[in-house]
Formats: sequence, C-alpha cells, structure tokens
Amino acid sequence: MSEQHPQYPQQPPQHQYPQQQYPPQEQYPSSYPQQQPEDGGSGGDGTPPLDVGTARQLWWLVAALGILQGFAALAIVSGDRSSFVDTMLADPALAEAGVDVDRARMESLFGVGMGIVGLVIVAVTALFLVFVRSMARDRNWARMVLTMLGVLMVFTSIPVLFGLGGGALPGGADGMGLAMGAVQILQAVAAVGAIVLMHRKESNLYFLPGLSRKDEDR
Repeated sequence: MSEQHPQYPQQPPQHQYPQQQYPPQEQYPSSYPQQQPEDGGSGGDGTPPLDVGTARQLWWLVAALGILQGFAALAIVSGDRSSFVDTMLADPALAEAGVDVDRARMESLFGVGMGIVGLVIVAVTALFLVFVRSMARDRNWARMVLTMLGVLMVFTSIPVLFGLGGGALPGGADGMGLAMGAVQILQAVAAVGAIVLMHRKESNLYFLPGLSRKDEDR
C-alpha cells in the first residue's frame, strides 16, 4: 500500500499590478533654429548686409558708366583722327629727332595707340571690380580704396557740374560732350551713394575683424 503524501494548499498567485502608461515624451528638434538677423544685418552665413549689397550694385554701375565713358572718348578721338594725325606730324620733336614718318605710318601708329588705350580701360575696370568684390567679402582695405576712388570721382566731376569741362575732348560742346558730362555726373552721384552705404552702422559692424569673417572659398 503506497504512502500518500499530505496535500499542501497551493500558494495563491501574486497580485498583478497594472503597468502605468506614461504619455510619450515630446520629441525635441535636433538643432535649434538660427536667430534671425535684424533688418539690414548679416545672417552670419557670408551674406553681406543690405547696405553693403546695395553699395556693391552702385559700384557696378560706376564701373559700367566708367567703361562707357572711356570708349565714348575713344570714339570721339577716332572720329577726329585726321586732326590728331596732323598734330602729331607737325610735332617739332619729330623733326629734331630726325624721324621721317609718313602719314600712312602715323595713322597706323594712331590705331595701335587707340587699341592699347582700350585694353588699359578694360584692365582698369577689371581691377576696380576686384576691389568691389573684395569689399563685398568684408575686406575693410577694399572699402577704404573704394572710398578714396569715389572721393576722387566726385572732385573730378565738379568742373563738369559747373560747365567748366566742356572742352576737355574734341567736340566737347556738342551733344556727345554734354552726354559724357552727364554720365560723369551720374557716376559721381552713384559713388557718393555707395560710400554712404558702406559706412553706415550695419556696414561698419560687417567690416569689423573677427565678428563677421566669411568663408575664404566664397
């Protein structure tokens, strides 16, 4: 007869507590939005302030008017080629030097000289645009160079403004001379506007070293 073991009461199951459900955590953006610059200020991403950008556009206008004025002067001189060739042939320095130059050769030299002057005008304009580009990239030395050039333009346009520069070129008293005088005055006005914009408060902050340094590869 098998021995029966006493039956022990089973342990009651532990009380199951319901798991508390927490609301999902709010997802925060990985990067905070950059602070928006004030009106006319630089955003810190290499973009110049509004005043500096407008000054750059005015300097572009000055450069365009300058090259227009230069080639217009060449056109006026070329239109009076015969008078210039006669003047050069009658130069006593040629006779004293014993140089025998006929008219055909002098006209050829005159054409070469006009071409060289045209290349000089283009080169000077390109150099001027390099200064403008450097100024827009917060280079203070370029701002100073442009300021001095602009002041020089203003002073050279004062005689034209008062009608004292009409005879600077052949035919200066006709419509072409008056148009060139108007272009020179407009060039000076644009230069004054650019100078004022380059030296306003926001522009001065832009040109301070260490505060708005831009990427070198821009």
